[in-house]
Amino acid sequence: MLTIMMLIVIAVIIARGIYTHYISGKRESFILSGRKGLLKGPEDEALLAALNTAEREKKFISILIFSFILTVAVYIFIDPVFANWFALFMLLMYFVFGAGLDIMVFKATKDKFIIVRLVIGGLFLFGGVTYFITEGLREPELVMKNNHFVNIVYDIGPSSSNEVNYTRDMFFVYESIDDIEMTNETPDIPVINAVHGIGSRLNGVFNKGGRHNRLLIADRTKDKILLTYEEGNKIYINSRSHEETEEWYEALNAKVEEYSNN
Repeated sequence: MLTIMMLIVIAVIIARGIYTHYISGKRESFILSGRKGLLKGPEDEALLAALNTAEREKKFISILIFSFILTVAVYIFIDPVFANWFALFMLLMYFVFGAGLDIMVFKATKDKFIIVRLVIGGLFLFGGVTYFITEGLREPELVMKNNHFVNIVYDIGPSSSNEVNYTRDMFFVYESIDDIEMTNETPDIPVINAVHGIGSRLNGVFNKGGRHNRLLIADRTKDKILLTYEEGNKIYINSRSHEETEEWYEALNAKVEEYSNN
C-alpha cells in the first residue's frame, strides 16, 4: 500500500511537469513555482532563464517517467516488496534535483528561507529512509509465555498485566492456533500489501482470499514455521538460524498440544 501511495505522488509530480512544460506554455519551473517566499517579482522569468531550469526539468521528467514505468513493471510483474525501494529512490531523486535547483536560486537571491526549507525537507526524507531501513531489517524473536507467545521486535517498555516487554506486534494465545507445520515455501505476495524487506527478510502483512497473512521472516531462503489460526489466517516466521527456528517449532508444538488438551 505504501508503494502505491508513493507511486501516486510521483505520478502527480510527472503530470505537473508535463503540464508546465508541454501543455500550459508557461515559462516557469514546476518544481520551484508556488514555493512560498521564492521567485517573486518581474525578474522571475529572467532568473529561471539564466538558471536554464526548463531544459533541466525536461530532462529530469524524462528520467522520472522511465523510472516510473520501470517501478510499476517491477511492482506488478516481479516483486512488489522490492518495488518499494524503486519508488523511494524516485522520491530521493526528486528531492535531490529540487534541492539542486534551490541551491542555485539561493546563490542568485540569497534567500535564507530556502535553507530552512531544505533542512526541513531533509529531515522528512531522513525519517522516511530510516523507516524503510528499520522495517526492512526487523528480525523476529519469539518469547513463550504461560498461555500465549509474543513476537518481540521493538522493546517499548514493560506491560504491567503480563510482564512482557510489548511492541506494536500482537501476541497469540495457543488455543487460537489450528495447525502448525514447517515449510520451505514463501507465500506469493499480492500487489496490495504492507510488506517491507531488505535482502532475504520479509516483514509485514497482506490479505489474500479474505485471510490475514503475517510475515515475520528473517530469511526467506530457509525453512519457516507456518501457523494457521482462527480458521485460515496465517503466520510465517523463522530465524536466521535454522536451529533456532526448529527450537521455536518444537516449543510451539508442545505449547499448542498442551493447551489443546486442557
